[in-house]
Amino acid sequence: MKYLYLDCLLQSDSNSRYLRCVVDTGFDGDLLINAKVAQSLKLIPIPGKASNTILGDGKAILTRLANVIFELPEIAASYNVVTVILPQEIDCILGTAFLEKICRSNKSNLVVNYMTNSLDFVSMI
Repeated sequence: MKYLYLDCLLQSDSNSRYLRCVVDTGFDGDLLINAKVAQSLKLIPIPGKASNTILGDGKAILTRLANVIFELPEIAASYNVVTVILPQEIDCILGTAFLEKICRSNKSNLVVNYMTNSLDFVSMI
């Protein structure tokens, strides 16, 4: 199975990590990261905050939330994001809500590059 992805940098107060984030157009949220990535970034869950996340198979699970800085080197932009921490295989999943925020804030369109299985941001100006 081929995935579309964006390369990004995730940062916490004490650590950073480059990741290839899978783009999931079926996920209408912002950002999901797996527990191992959260641990490597030394993310601290937001006290008293949790999210009831519904998985693709319809199963609902309670997940932790944490703040992370998400950077896209290709457009020189960074975003403070509340991410959902999930026990999943894929390191990082970008949802449509976050992609829309990126496009709006940079006045850009998202273009699928089928040759490289990646997404590119193209300026609308």
